[in-house]
Amino acid sequence: MTSQSTPGSLAPAHLIGATARVAIRNNPPRIHRGGTRGRVGVVGAFLAAAGAVAAVQTVHAGGAVRAWGWNGYGQCDVPNELGSCSAVAAGGLHTVALRQDGGVRAWGDNDYGQCDVPNQLGPCSAVAAGGSHTVALRQDGGVRAWGYNGDGQCNVPNELGPCSAVAAGGSHIVALRQDGGVRAWGYNGYGQCDVPNELGTCSAVAAGGGHTVALRQDGGVRAWGANFSGECDVPNELGSCSAVAAGWYHTVAISCAITPSSPTSSELAPYSFANPRTFTATGIQPTSTGATLTITARGNLGTSTKFLTVKIDGVTLATNIFGAGSGAANCAATANTATFTIPPAQFASLTADGALEVRVEPSLNATSDGCANASLTVELNYTRDFYDCNGNGNDDGCDIVLGAVDENHNGKIDTCELASGDLNLDGYVNGADLGGLLSLWGIQDPPYGDLDGNRQINGADLGLLLSHWGPVP
Repeated sequence: MTSQSTPGSLAPAHLIGATARVAIRNNPPRIHRGGTRGRVGVVGAFLAAAGAVAAVQTVHAGGAVRAWGWNGYGQCDVPNELGSCSAVAAGGLHTVALRQDGGVRAWGDNDYGQCDVPNQLGPCSAVAAGGSHTVALRQDGGVRAWGYNGDGQCNVPNELGPCSAVAAGGSHIVALRQDGGVRAWGYNGYGQCDVPNELGTCSAVAAGGGHTVALRQDGGVRAWGANFSGECDVPNELGSCSAVAAGWYHTVAISCAITPSSPTSSELAPYSFANPRTFTATGIQPTSTGATLTITARGNLGTSTKFLTVKIDGVTLATNIFGAGSGAANCAATANTATFTIPPAQFASLTADGALEVRVEPSLNATSDGCANASLTVELNYTRDFYDCNGNGNDDGCDIVLGAVDENHNGKIDTCELASGDLNLDGYVNGADLGGLLSLWGIQDPPYGDLDGNRQINGADLGLLLSHWGPVP
C-alpha cells in the first residue's frame, strides 16, 4: 500500500510521500518537527503513512502494560520496573503510562523532552500523548504538559482551572474543565482550538490530527477544526451519544440509540426425544413490544412423528415445528428456520425476573442422529423500551454511561428510583421503604425520602411512596 497526500492535507509530503509500507518499516523516516506547519499531528501522519510504523499499547486486567509494532525509538520497550498501571497513551513515537499509584512514566523518542516527566508532577488521574508532547491530569485537577512546544501546546493557560479530562492532538491540547467547559490551545491553523461559544456543558473531549471533538452532557456531539474528509460533519441523525474519539481524518462516536437485543444460543445439537435441549436468555430488559423467537434446525425432521415443540418457561409456544407439511426434510442441506411471536403481555410476564428459558423438545422419532450437518440454535429478538425518568430526552442507559449514578447496576438512575420511593434501591417500593421513610419522619433536610422536595418528610412524601407501591417501572 502506498500512502497518499491530498491538497491541504495535514500529512506533509516529506513525511509520507509515496513510500511503501514495507520501506517505512525497514527504513522509517525521521520525524521533522521544526520549521514547517507540516509537523502538525505527527502521530496521525505516521498512521496515515503506514500502520507498520505505529505502536499499540494495552493494559492487562492486572495492570501490566504490553506494547507492539514498530519500535525504532524504543516506544514498545516497556520498562521492567514500570509496575501496575491503569491507563496508557500512544504518541507519535513515544508511550505514556499512568501507574496505579498515580505516577507517570514515558519512554520512546525523547528529542523534545516528551518523555521527561517533571519531578514535581505529583499523582495523576489521566494521561494523553500528542505528536511530540505529553499531557497529564493531576489528581487535584491541574494540567501539566511537556515536550515539543513550538506551537504553545505545552503552555497550559493560567486561568484554566481544575479539569476532569485531557486529550492531545497532533500539535494541540484539549482540556475538559470540572464545570464542563472546554478549553483548547496550541497550533490553531485549522481552528481546532476555537471552541464554539454555544458549545455548552460537556462530559468528554477528543483531539485528532487537526480537529477537536466534544461530547455534550446532553449526549450531543460537536466537532471543529480541519474538515478535509468530513471529520467535523456530525451526522444529523446521530442523536445522543455516550463516547467520542478522534482519528487523523475521522471521528467516532458511540450512539445511545436503542438497538435490538438478540440473545442467541450456542450450538444445541445433538438432540432427540430423550435429549431435549434448553437455552436460557438472561439480562432481559423490559419491553412493551413483545419479542420473536427463531428456531433453526437440521436433523431427521419433516413427518408427523418427526417434529419439534418449543416451550418458554414451561409454557408451550408452538408444536409440530418442522413436522409434516412444513417442507422440512431429513438432514437437509439448508437448515430449517421458523420464527414465532411472543405477545407483549406474555413476554413481559415471563421475563419479569429478567430471564427466559427456552426448551426445545423433539418428538419421539425426531433426532439429530445420523446427520453429519445436524444443528439446533435458538435466537430471541426484542427491543427494550426507551426510559427517560429525568425528562432530559436521553435514554436512562445513556445517562448512566454519561455519568448518572446507578450504584445497584440495574440500568435505572438511582435518583429516579429514590424519587419513586424505592429508598433501598432493591427495585421495589414496599414495607422496607415505608419503614425507612417513617424513621425520618419530621426531619429537616433528610438524607433521603424527601419525595416532594420540600426538605422535610411528611404526609405528602408518604402519599407519593404509597402511590408507587410495587415494582419500580
